[in-house]
Amino acid sequence: MSSQRLSANTLTAQHLGWVLMASALAFVPHITHLPPWVSALAALVSVWRYIAHLRGWGLPPVLLRSVLVAVSFTGVLVQYQTVNGIEAGSALLCVMAVMKLTETRTARDLVVLIYIAYFLIAAQFLYEQTVWMLIWAVPSIWLLSATLLQVNHHGRLLAIKPALALSGRMLLHALPLMLALFLLFPRMQGSFWAIEAPSKRGLTGLSDKLELGSISELIQSNEVAFRVRFEGEVPDRPQRYWRGPVLDHFDGRTWTPGATAQSPGETPDVVLDGPRVTYELTLEPQIGRYLFALEAPDPLAVMSVDAMLTQDYQILARRDLTDRTRVRLISYPEAKVRHITRALRQRTLDLPQGNPRARELAAQLVTDAGGRASQVVASALELFREQPFYYTLRPGELRGNRIDQFLFDTRRGFCEHYASSFTFLMRAAGIPARVVTGYQGGELNTSVLVGGHLTVRQSDAHAWAEVWLRGRGWVRVDPTGYVAPERIDSGIGEALPELQSGFGNLPLLAGLRQTWDGVNHAWNDWVLGYGPSRQNSLMEHLGVKEPDAYKLVGLLAIALGVIGAALYLVLEWRGRPPRPAPESRLYERFCRRLARRDLARAPEEAPRDFVRRVAEQRPDLAQRAQVITELYLALRYLPDGGQTKHALADLRRHVREFRVRQSSQATGSA
Repeated sequence: MSSQRLSANTLTAQHLGWVLMASALAFVPHITHLPPWVSALAALVSVWRYIAHLRGWGLPPVLLRSVLVAVSFTGVLVQYQTVNGIEAGSALLCVMAVMKLTETRTARDLVVLIYIAYFLIAAQFLYEQTVWMLIWAVPSIWLLSATLLQVNHHGRLLAIKPALALSGRMLLHALPLMLALFLLFPRMQGSFWAIEAPSKRGLTGLSDKLELGSISELIQSNEVAFRVRFEGEVPDRPQRYWRGPVLDHFDGRTWTPGATAQSPGETPDVVLDGPRVTYELTLEPQIGRYLFALEAPDPLAVMSVDAMLTQDYQILARRDLTDRTRVRLISYPEAKVRHITRALRQRTLDLPQGNPRARELAAQLVTDAGGRASQVVASALELFREQPFYYTLRPGELRGNRIDQFLFDTRRGFCEHYASSFTFLMRAAGIPARVVTGYQGGELNTSVLVGGHLTVRQSDAHAWAEVWLRGRGWVRVDPTGYVAPERIDSGIGEALPELQSGFGNLPLLAGLRQTWDGVNHAWNDWVLGYGPSRQNSLMEHLGVKEPDAYKLVGLLAIALGVIGAALYLVLEWRGRPPRPAPESRLYERFCRRLARRDLARAPEEAPRDFVRRVAEQRPDLAQRAQVITELYLALRYLPDGGQTKHALADLRRHVREFRVRQSSQATGSA
């Protein structure tokens, strides 16, 4: 922007209205992150400032403004206990913008407010980088740029349409520059702008413990947990168990990981044979460090994504997954664990005191099965199938011997109840067992343009069990499937129809929902996921071998030079003088032919004056020069459009045939 000092007299109610409207648009996304008092303060001061201008009220004196600034600063400091960080910094920026309104007297002050509003738009991307945020930011920047034009426009304000059109063209001119910077500026590994997420509020996901009732909160959430794109065929839904926290310690109330369960370096001896499944998983920000994978993940693939494989064959990232994470994994569904350590065996047999009726039932199962572990497992599952157990998210509260209460009294629950009670029964029967939590299923996006991936939501959260059987290793057992098989085969919506939205199941809305989900996935994949590896891959496709920061900076400089030259040429071409009309070009040609014979037309000389002088100096040219001049004047100034085509042809013919020979004192001819 020009450094020209703007006059205080240029501030009008229209200027102020434009700035308040554009600033409000930039402010709106911050409302959800700000304390309510900041939003209320902004609204009150904005309304007061506009009314004050209309009614000619004076602005607060310096002392009062200083007090207001000090109180507002203190308010932010008390609210956040700091003025650093994204949340406190954004709040302080908003408060200072509001305080700036109390001293706004000139158009120059409005320019400062506009620049602050630009910062507010940029700051909103520190919280989230969704498509919705982009859809909001583009018109905000457009309106803000139009406002900047209005504030710096001399004379009357532009009408709304021309102002928006001009600012829109300016933004389009900047688009190539933006694309070049996005594609070629060296990317950095890590979260957005390498700034940590403002807080963990709003993060969802499985925790590393299971207390009856904890998963039900996730099941009722429709938020996306992660999306998966497979290389090859998508596994059938009953095979899609996304393994998460493994819980092998039970205190009678809560399942948690064992003391050494999450230790690296002692992964089980697994035979990775059979078909393999390769897929790319994009995990949404969530609690903890768990990466969810199909069984059994390839250790080498896990090491390549900056994660580790634990003794329980679960994947842990080396940092909290509070930002979006994309990893490429390989799994072997038919892999087998060959050995179990003595410590792990003992850990997966331990039980606390209590639940005598469940222990008695386990002993009876062992007796009936003749001590065969596989038969004990089958009998327990048949128990869930044949007895009146019900699948519901409203099982009621359990107290005391919770396993006994569930198995023999309430018999109402969902996955965590069945996985927990089954695992208890197995341990009581002398069979090593543990609880595994994660997700099961997922919805395949069938949208034509942006589909093909699998979307797993928090409502797909699930818990199941694993038992150790001699010769087979750890075997996945899902007792929920024996109570509500539709939960495994079709999803939670089929098992609990009350969770389905009536309108959401309409084919049209379901298709729109899938398309929007695909757009979000593409946005995450191609824009937010454009990191160093993807940038290097793009450069190599463009023929840049082993791209590094120096090569990228060089390419960026070349691209900026080319874009600058192209913009210069375009602007020069658009700024060229308009092409003369055909009759004017013909008349100029006529004049040039005369000028070559010392009969140049003076700039101030009218055509008829000129032809009169030509006739005086060259009588031999008088008649034809007169015809050409009259044809030109008629075409140029008479509104007889119906004859224009023929008159122009006549003029063209006369000029073409007009030849001027060197004067021979007496005569000249053409």
